[in-house]
Amino acid sequence: MVQYAGALSNESIIDVEGLVSVPSKPIKGTTKQNILLRIYSLCVRKLHCVNKASSLPITLQDAARSEAEIEKALQAGEPFARVNLDTRLNFRVIEFRTATNQAIFSVQAQVGEAFRKFLSSEGFVEIHTPRIIAGSSEGGAAVFKLDYKGRPACLAQSTALHKHMTISSNFDR
Repeated sequence: MVQYAGALSNESIIDVEGLVSVPSKPIKGTTKQNILLRIYSLCVRKLHCVNKASSLPITLQDAARSEAEIEKALQAGEPFARVNLDTRLNFRVIEFRTATNQAIFSVQAQVGEAFRKFLSSEGFVEIHTPRIIAGSSEGGAAVFKLDYKGRPACLAQSTALHKHMTISSNFDR
């Protein structure tokens, strides 16, 4: 099983079946020593490759490397790959998983949560409008049409119609 897993390309999608347990002794061989984590042990019983990834032009490690690290490595004679912006934009699925982007998402989530809490405490109601609708919501605008469970649908372009309907029904009461 170890040979099979080792032969899979990075970013392949796998199913793993096993037994999760809390080890009796702390695990020391983790890369996240300075982070407070509860570390579990996984005894793998079955491993199945769902989708083997093709070769990608960048790795998560390359995308995560800072310019300072690249320059330092160049000076030491150990050059690293430099990932250009166009490559980062073309492979956002990898770029989004870098520590920098994860930190940005975390800050955005905390700001959004604080904003929601404040507005909720002031009596505001958060509205989640449909993203897929039966027809165009904006007259004359270009519409992205799609098939939704065998029926025609469009991506909603504006939430204004649904928000106005909600506000009107609140005023009617």
